[in-house]
Amino acid sequence: MLHVRRAILLCGLGATRAFAAHAQSRSPSEPPRLRATIELGIGDANESRDAYIFGAIDGLAMDAQGRIIVADRKDHTVRVFAADGRHLYTIGRKGKGPGDLDSPCCLAIARDGALWVKENGNHRYSAFRLGTTEATFVRSTRGTTNSVWSTDRVDFDPKGRIIDLESAFNPTTKVFRAVRAHIDSAGTAVERDTIPKPPADSLSGVSFATKNGFASYNQPFGATELHAYGAGGEMAHAVSSNYAVAWTAADGKRKTLLQRSSVPSPSLSAKEREATEELLNSISRNTGVPRANLKLVVPTRKMPLQALGFDLDGRLWIERSVMDGQPGEADLYDRSGQWIAIMQWPAGVTMRFWTVRGRTGLGVAEDEDGVQRVVRLQFR
Repeated sequence: MLHVRRAILLCGLGATRAFAAHAQSRSPSEPPRLRATIELGIGDANESRDAYIFGAIDGLAMDAQGRIIVADRKDHTVRVFAADGRHLYTIGRKGKGPGDLDSPCCLAIARDGALWVKENGNHRYSAFRLGTTEATFVRSTRGTTNSVWSTDRVDFDPKGRIIDLESAFNPTTKVFRAVRAHIDSAGTAVERDTIPKPPADSLSGVSFATKNGFASYNQPFGATELHAYGAGGEMAHAVSSNYAVAWTAADGKRKTLLQRSSVPSPSLSAKEREATEELLNSISRNTGVPRANLKLVVPTRKMPLQALGFDLDGRLWIERSVMDGQPGEADLYDRSGQWIAIMQWPAGVTMRFWTVRGRTGLGVAEDEDGVQRVVRLQFR
């Protein structure tokens, strides 16, 4: 099952002081370890009320009142819950008109308090003003492409323009790359910058001939690109095989390089190996290539890094791989690049939306039948 963490609502300087106070009794190389407990859950397998049943959670947000906001991609709605978990109201329905939604994700609360929703189906960004009993549609801004590159929160550059992730084909390398387009209120891209590509030999993708041409796959649990996009246009980039994370400012200049040595590469469990065997057998059947010729193998270990993410305070989380069934872990860095804590959350919980402020976080839990629920965690 997936679960998420919650914490005390500590903001800005208060949160920084709290972490610093914890760290005073430890050496700089050993920041405090904060473990999360689930204090609230919304939805479960026995739930019968429609407002509390989720199809595919694809975005989470918390506003200044502690309200919990959930984007359901499959239901084409955004639901607003009170801090105690009560459903308050639902925003949108499937459609293309003003206030309608199509495959919503990637929620963000702007500085003026407006809720911004990315719509992958309509490929636009829609803003709503959150009221007590309902939300009011404000406006929509068109995206620049129909490609979806990320489920990160809606982000704005220092000039207040939406940053839209699109794809661009490089005729020299003959591959598509992610590009950030800075778009104005009319949906016009006024500036573009390319997401850096790591060296090809640092990744674990392979290509091989098939009965119908060529196919390309990533090695299961192999080295992959990791990217994160934060408020104001900041970014972080890494390759999962190496704990070396480049944190860049909005202008693309590097702020810092975060590195650690001796980070473990956990072993695969029997369940993970079995699932990988099934995957490779499926690829063999679909491509007509014998298993021995696939160039894909069942590894014994995972890469040390799992994911990157910026939270609501602008801090960077570097999630490390863990053994199957073990609690999730991430190294937390403040905005100056200082390693301030090791964050741990219950096994099976996903933190991929990085909806954390201070020590309070939201996550998604999913049972063996695929039933999802939203959980709020507190790190102590």
